[in-house]
Amino acid sequence: MQLDTGGDITIVEEEPWKYIGEPKLSNSRTVAHGVADKRLVFVGESVCNIILHDQMKKEKVCVLKNSVNLFGTEWMELFKMWNTPVSVLCSNIVGSVEGSTAVEGLKRKIKHLFPNVFSGELGYCTKTRAKVVVKQSATSVFKSKSNVPFAALEQVNKAPERLESLEIIEKTDHSNWAAFTVYVIKKNKLRVFADFSTGLNDCLNSHSYQFLSPEEVFLELNGGKFFSKLDLLEAYL
Repeated sequence: MQLDTGGDITIVEEEPWKYIGEPKLSNSRTVAHGVADKRLVFVGESVCNIILHDQMKKEKVCVLKNSVNLFGTEWMELFKMWNTPVSVLCSNIVGSVEGSTAVEGLKRKIKHLFPNVFSGELGYCTKTRAKVVVKQSATSVFKSKSNVPFAALEQVNKAPERLESLEIIEKTDHSNWAAFTVYVIKKNKLRVFADFSTGLNDCLNSHSYQFLSPEEVFLELNGGKFFSKLDLLEAYL
């Protein structure tokens, strides 16, 4: 279980609850919210015996679907844990050699089955297209090119060709909209991005979206089996 000094109640996920024999649950009257004020709907709650360091106490625990197992402050108060060093309470988890070997074998197998996924080359999204909506009162903003240091001119001139070959950008004869292209020289590479703060951003209809906190992201991912990494390094052109 994870120590949660910011949460009052103790929560277990359904699987551990089933593992210990599915103790009888009563309807939970506990009202709790996540970090983004999202109401938590519990499967139920139970009063159980807890044994920690040869001490047995009795206290409530709430069961929540797709959750993480959290050791809340109610239990911490119960066992008078506030003055106890964390190192005494927590265990170091060390992967076994056998487990590491199995994981490496699985990695090799997956890479062999799906070589294109692990090639290291930039992927191409064909499932959807990005769409921006401008305000009705907006007028087009056209910014001429910015000056580039002569020493970097050759490298800068090659950058659009590379991006075009990767299908990140495409040529156009004319546009009523244009923004500065910014070039940042890094070690052994050149970063390219468009500066939309020159006018386009102010013309867009904004879409407010409340980002999840790290805790809520981990909560949503709990129980997941398949994950992927999305590289957006050169997506905002």
